[in-house]
Amino acid sequence: MKVNISRHAGFCFGVDRAVKTCAEISPNTPRPLYMLGNLVHNETVVEKLKEQGIRVIKSLAEAKKGTVIITAHGIYPKILQEAAAKGLNIIDTTCPKVTVVHNLAKKLQAEGRQIVIIGDKDHIEVKGINGAVDWKAAVVASVEEVAGVDFPEDTKIGVVSQTTQDEEYFTEIVAALKRRFSDVKVFNTICESTRGHQQEAKELAQSNEVMLVVGSKTSGNTTRLYHICQELNDKTYWIDTVADLEDDWLKGVVSVGITAGASTPRELVEEVAEKLKK
Repeated sequence: MKVNISRHAGFCFGVDRAVKTCAEISPNTPRPLYMLGNLVHNETVVEKLKEQGIRVIKSLAEAKKGTVIITAHGIYPKILQEAAAKGLNIIDTTCPKVTVVHNLAKKLQAEGRQIVIIGDKDHIEVKGINGAVDWKAAVVASVEEVAGVDFPEDTKIGVVSQTTQDEEYFTEIVAALKRRFSDVKVFNTICESTRGHQQEAKELAQSNEVMLVVGSKTSGNTTRLYHICQELNDKTYWIDTVADLEDDWLKGVVSVGITAGASTPRELVEEVAEKLKK
């Protein structure tokens, strides 16, 4: 069996940076340590962080003292202000590329444009972007949702994207917005790593008999990788870890492609590859 692994499979820059930041927290950092939500969308990573003594909380109300870690997905400014007001120490692991999206959205708003975010409205990254523009953005995830954007037809529009969005969906939604509004200024803020993940996933799905996508079901970018691959190869399977592999998927198969979400540790990918080779 030939095993072909996407070179982009595993942690992206932002996730790797966030995990390393947590691993290097000084003993002198005020305790207890809290994560405001999961640092990244992967259960294996979160469990390891818990073993370091970092507790997951859903709101700042649960933190009376100590240090709050802001996740790689970022957060809206009000949360940072509230944490500072409570006297909490803050470790901000927001991906710099997400920070760029916040700044671009604010720049477009300052130009007098109504903001449209292409992304998943319930995702923490999208909430952070929306919060950066005082919750005045419209969030759309499909061409069909463009019709529900509640702005007058002569509105000046500014568009940014969740950094892990599907490139094809982004292009289609922008085209739909331009058909509806005459003045649309667009920043494609899908990060390079995401584009690389998606392009390689497409190539592997088409050139291998079986395609495996490794990552958590809670991860938005892993979800998109799975759907991209599944559309091109009906023998695409989504697994969290090597334990989810099923022998029936692989009987008589001579080539397997492997990709993984940006929040999936590379070692999980390597474990899957080793099991296949054995």
